[in-house]
Amino acid sequence: MTAAQKRLATPNRAPGPRYLNPLKHFQESKRGGLKYPARLFEQYGPIVEIKTFPQSWFLINSPHAFRHIFIDNAKNYTKGKLFERLKIIGGNGLFFSDGDVWKKNRRIIGPYFKRGNMKHYVNAVVASGRKGVEYVDTKYADQEFDASELTHRIALYVVGRAFFGMEFSEQRLDRLLQAVKDSSRFGQSMLQSVVATPWLPTRVNRQGKQSLKVMYGTIDDLITEGLQREKGADLLSLLLESVKSGEMSRDHLKDEMWTIVNAGHETTATTMALMLYHIGKDPAWQAEVLAEIDEVLEGRDPTFADLSKLQKLDWTTKETLRLFPPAPGTARQAVEDDEIESYHVPAGSIVQTQFYFAHRDTRYWDKPEEFNPRRFATEETDNRPEYAYIPFGAGGRRCLGEHFAYMEALIVVAMLLQQYRVDIREDFEVEPYLAVALRLRNGVRVSLHKRS
Repeated sequence: MTAAQKRLATPNRAPGPRYLNPLKHFQESKRGGLKYPARLFEQYGPIVEIKTFPQSWFLINSPHAFRHIFIDNAKNYTKGKLFERLKIIGGNGLFFSDGDVWKKNRRIIGPYFKRGNMKHYVNAVVASGRKGVEYVDTKYADQEFDASELTHRIALYVVGRAFFGMEFSEQRLDRLLQAVKDSSRFGQSMLQSVVATPWLPTRVNRQGKQSLKVMYGTIDDLITEGLQREKGADLLSLLLESVKSGEMSRDHLKDEMWTIVNAGHETTATTMALMLYHIGKDPAWQAEVLAEIDEVLEGRDPTFADLSKLQKLDWTTKETLRLFPPAPGTARQAVEDDEIESYHVPAGSIVQTQFYFAHRDTRYWDKPEEFNPRRFATEETDNRPEYAYIPFGAGGRRCLGEHFAYMEALIVVAMLLQQYRVDIREDFEVEPYLAVALRLRNGVRVSLHKRS
């Protein structure tokens, strides 16, 4: 074979570091947080191959590559072995399943989350927002606190009313909040280990397993309560019909409701807290948003028809999702050899799509590190690649609850801002870090003061 033939026969490998010991990649990822992929993208470009044994890891920051992975060749990119580790936590729920199991789950649950159905759930969200306002009045008014604690609580109020058809007691809600926190830490430890070791008696493993007992025990109790009442319009009632018909087992139902409790509240809660953060950091913008809310709502609770009129709050939501996408990226495993933007991707490779960095890339955004909600009021959004903005993912596995989450964020934040002005210390900055979902190291420190 000539030298030219050898060059043609050799796959074009993406640039990146070579770690003979895969532990090195996990250590760098765990220790470096956002700085680790940022450094690699700066050094090697938007597609980085981290060569380890026995498989390669790809970090992707390219809208065109996102389309290839999630749309054009989606069948080649599955959840894979990495997500198999998480089944110890969420079983075969929609987030963790693949193939025919996932298709069946999506077919059963999908109709509940269609855009056209959102108006039916406004009352549940408004009632939860009202409880959130009452909670601020009794616990947080005129003092600094972590807004994410408040928004997580409100989001679980919403989960109870909209998805389970009942109001969670404060005791039950506190148990769920702690269980979610501990199980998330458990899941993250599974993902950040070269070899998952859930059987080891570590503190994280013990707390994680105990949290799952609490979580699944609570969900089992909620299912029993759901069977004893009349059918409602909530998700649990819908899925109980599938259990009664034999289409879904009770264990499968518990997995799905576990997914709803986790995915249905954590990401939205983080987004709402960050909306308050951005509004509090920009007094001039806050004044405009408050004026709009006052004009549109006129002191009453929001309706579905009001949401399209809250333009500045809508831009705030979009810009918050740009700067801090609640799912900052995801991972897939290549089933067969593939090529992404001329780079060879060997079968078995883990492909990590990094939406967080695409949202802050100067190739697509003007002054991307700045909070500028007005960018969504202009034609600027039409002048960039389709998948440069991807807060809810793309393709068949795009976030099923995106319309619900968006509606929830608008309603809850509007209701809080009807009642309170947001203040934030000038020296406070949020510290995001990458996990299964975007998390905030020191929360969101705010003060809420009653408006006159």
